[in-house]
Amino acid sequence: MLTLQTTGAARAAMPVLTQEQLRSVVSYAPETGAFTRLYATGSRGPAGPIAGSIRRNHCGKAYRCFKVFGHSYTAHRLAFVYMTGAAPDQVDHKNGNGLDNRWDNLRASTNSKNAKNQRLRKSNTSGQLGVSWHRKSQQWAIRINQNGKRISLGYCKNLADAIAIRKAAERDLGYDANHGQARPIYSGHPGADEVTYA
Repeated sequence: MLTLQTTGAARAAMPVLTQEQLRSVVSYAPETGAFTRLYATGSRGPAGPIAGSIRRNHCGKAYRCFKVFGHSYTAHRLAFVYMTGAAPDQVDHKNGNGLDNRWDNLRASTNSKNAKNQRLRKSNTSGQLGVSWHRKSQQWAIRINQNGKRISLGYCKNLADAIAIRKAAERDLGYDANHGQARPIYSGHPGADEVTYA
């Protein structure tokens, strides 16, 4: 079974795959994000387009994975190795679709950068990340994270005012324009129908 490598420790344990090694077994089409196996690797790895497997992370986001030299890798990390020779700490899918591995949809990222491009979770009750009901004060609490620290932006009785304060702070701190939007979690390849919003 393929497992999704989601932690830095798990990735550090993986063997380092060089650009030369990767290019010797697959080709990558940056305009479509598709990988093609250059030769057969047994009955489960015929030459031609790689379907791979779709795996979900702990949040339910889908990613395409496939094996290279007996080890499972995510396609977005392999795209970076193929194009640049190395994979960054993290890879961010700009449009939020973890199955859309077109080169222009991928960017090098870090934990703090990825935290500025999160989708709205199903459990959110206000419709805005960082805004939640504070029972004790009977107001909306507004918070934002910066450099790993949670910052309180205050409280508001009016939800619309609380959301406006949070959005202004996001702009000031360089959050992605997609941050906090309800984005689809895709069930298949790019262009597939959405299965749910989270």
